[in-house]
Amino acid sequence: ILDRCPESERLQVLDMTDPFGSTALHCAALAGKFDCINTILSFYPEAERLRAVSTQDARGETVLHCAASSASVECIEAILSLYPESERQQALNVQNQSGKTVWDLTRGNHESVMEWLSRSSGQKRARDSPTLQTEEEPEAKRRTVL
Repeated sequence: ILDRCPESERLQVLDMTDPFGSTALHCAALAGKFDCINTILSFYPEAERLRAVSTQDARGETVLHCAASSASVECIEAILSLYPESERQQALNVQNQSGKTVWDLTRGNHESVMEWLSRSSGQKRARDSPTLQTEEEPEAKRRTVL
């Protein structure tokens, strides 16, 4: 579809949103489609890529939130690498409208994502360490993932 669009209109098409404010990048990240994310990003000028992944949908979720929900470490790494290292921690702590951060969305059965995020961010969140809750454990009993 994008090949048929005049080059001057491609960014407008890529930035189109569904009724929930999600762009094609949000949808690709939510589905954990690494190749789709890279293809979509390749149509953006390099200077526009960070803006594209930082765009929040109607629920306040960035493309990074969506990738975290998919538990695709590959997608998270690709998106996070677009941020300057000094801004990565801030990107991980952006809250959606429900008050959830990327850290929060990786809790549960996403151990590998939590481990990768902890290593790649260079520091843990100030308010707490990432925690993992398994289905067998009640809400009050959480164990810290180190």
